[in-house]
Amino acid sequence: MNANGKLHRRTHIRKVDRTRRAPGSAAQPRLRCSLQSLLRCLLIDLMLVTAAACDATPDTDTHTHTHTHTNSNTDTDIQNAGTAADGLAKAVQHYGFAVVSKLRFDRNNFTQGLEIHDGRLYVSSGLYGQSAIRVYTFPELELLHSVPVDPRIFAEGLTVIGDRLLLLSWRERVMLVYSLPAMTLIGQSPLPGQGWGATHSGSVLWFSDGSDRLYSADLSADGELDVLPVTLAGKPLRNLNELEWVGDEIWANVWQTDNIARINPETGTVEGLINLSGLLADEDRLRDTDVLNGIAIDPEDGAIWVTGKRWPWLYQIRLEKNPP
Repeated sequence: MNANGKLHRRTHIRKVDRTRRAPGSAAQPRLRCSLQSLLRCLLIDLMLVTAAACDATPDTDTHTHTHTHTNSNTDTDIQNAGTAADGLAKAVQHYGFAVVSKLRFDRNNFTQGLEIHDGRLYVSSGLYGQSAIRVYTFPELELLHSVPVDPRIFAEGLTVIGDRLLLLSWRERVMLVYSLPAMTLIGQSPLPGQGWGATHSGSVLWFSDGSDRLYSADLSADGELDVLPVTLAGKPLRNLNELEWVGDEIWANVWQTDNIARINPETGTVEGLINLSGLLADEDRLRDTDVLNGIAIDPEDGAIWVTGKRWPWLYQIRLEKNPP
């Protein structure tokens, strides 16, 4: 991305091992699939649109306001994902937490994406007909913008790259592109499937789709989409949700659990598990309070902030290693 905010090309494209892992082998190579249309839309065709004219069609004609992620995973898969996240893998470091501080947070946020950028907190809030992007001063949390999303779209994760905010959608298979700081919708791009969580490292966009895979694409290049399988103790870790790039790791909420997985982005191996059980006090829970979701690192001091869907607090946490 150049000084004018335009996405530009880069000639070097990272090579990816196309071989698949044999059963029982330790190696976990990356997979690669073609998604030239995604990059063409971001690099070439970034067509101007308005929020009212956003051309995205939901998979079904009717929708409820209940957020139930669906993908190819069976109920058994979801249960196994939670079991894998909760079960002990001796090679994985386990963490508890301590609350450093907390800030009063808008309970109306059905938090899907959370990111701190340039002194502002960006929050994507989901649900059909209610989805919005809200921008707050940070850490004061004074509301600056509340931008409604097309009611046909269920907003999911977001991330900021340069002067562009990228917003995923759940089932609509579209990514919306906004310009900063005005939060003007300027374009959209297709996604290969569902969008759940998003983050970035430099010009590389990373996102999840609720499976055991993370996807990445360098928006300053014109290469293909990389697909990274994620494993915990050698088994797929499914239901990867909201993402945050922390240090040299990707942290991921594991949907329907109180766990955050610390993922090595080179191998896909989960190298740490953070258990946030008990973070939200019982007296702060209402009937519509939902799961833990939302991770943001403050680039100013490296502080880690977390929250959940319709939670009244934004928590700064400090990790505490569990004994072996």
